[in-house]
Amino acid sequence: MSIADLAEHLIRADKWLFRKIADPSTEIIAGNPGEVTIRRREQYDALVMRLQETGEKRAELFRNVTDQDLAKRIPDGHYGYGADSTLWWILLRANLDHEIHHRGALAVYLRVMKETNGAPIEALP
Repeated sequence: MSIADLAEHLIRADKWLFRKIADPSTEIIAGNPGEVTIRRREQYDALVMRLQETGEKRAELFRNVTDQDLAKRIPDGHYGYGADSTLWWILLRANLDHEIHHRGALAVYLRVMKETNGAPIEALP
């Protein structure tokens, strides 16, 4: 996946989480490599803004979730069909752990770009 694909995938993962909470029967999603192409700075800026917005919405969700919400069991197709998981497990494993995995890939991309271009990471587009 490209940097743009990873960012779009993280946006979609957060949107999936919001749908999953609203409708527990929501099925899992997968990334689609090669789907996003960035040709202009404005497209990149818009993608980053959308990533930031969904992250802020998710943070708000986490601030407002109760212990009772976290203990609720809902259908989860991540680890076998017909299995139920707690909302806590879905938040932790299907969303946060998943994001950490992909942010690690983004960090590698940025490190390679920095070493290739010799520019500080903050200066990269």
